[in-house]
Amino acid sequence: MEKRPTVMLLYPLYASVLAMESPSKLDDEQWLAYWILYSFITLMEMVLESLIYWIPIWYELKLLFIAWLVLPNFRGAAFMYDKFVREQLRKHGLTAAGSGKKDDGKSSSVSPSSKDKDKPKSKFLAFVTPKKAMESSSKLDDEQWLAYWILYSFITLMEMLLQSLIYWIPVWYELKLLFMAWLVLPNFRGAAFIYNRFVREQVKKHTAIQAAGAGSTSNNNVIISANEDDKILSTSPKEKSKRKLLSMIIPKKLKL
Repeated sequence: MEKRPTVMLLYPLYASVLAMESPSKLDDEQWLAYWILYSFITLMEMVLESLIYWIPIWYELKLLFIAWLVLPNFRGAAFMYDKFVREQLRKHGLTAAGSGKKDDGKSSSVSPSSKDKDKPKSKFLAFVTPKKAMESSSKLDDEQWLAYWILYSFITLMEMLLQSLIYWIPVWYELKLLFMAWLVLPNFRGAAFIYNRFVREQVKKHTAIQAAGAGSTSNNNVIISANEDDKILSTSPKEKSKRKLLSMIIPKKLKL
């Protein structure tokens, strides 16, 4: 199904980058909550694969549910997390009973999902750690896990596009597992490092180019309007009277 990667990975990747660069905490919570739910659904599919096989419309239902989670009109991911996941964490003592939506920290998210055979280890590692970060007030945790999911979705999309090429790399999945471990382990914090070192620079350049283009357009509009105003102001009373006389004389000549 071609629309699934777009809804599940491509748009969330783009929105997560915007959330990473935005000062607002609401979009951070929305997308970190989405990645937690996304990893949970992926892990559930792996465990219940034999059962899901007998549900013919499973992927259509999943697509509709994911669309509800990601579309900004619904913000279903944040709703699901606040309504169900956070309550379960409170019951198990993983977050303070009085903690609600945090205003000073970004949340974090969880594990990878995929069709690769040796992903369960890296998925489980990323699935357990981020929930604690979601309830943490540390901004470092938030940036680390949001950066991880941005990189994870990029790698997954790249695998989809280069599937025939990756087939000829026998140690690809072992290398990927090591790289994912480096991204998620707190001793390295590789995801935050990669994002700050490479991705953020590209985002800043793109934003600067867009701002420059918008600025030049607005300047051109100001110059055009200024020129028109100058033309109007430059017309003296004598010129106005001449134009009136010409407008009165020329039609008469045309009639004759």
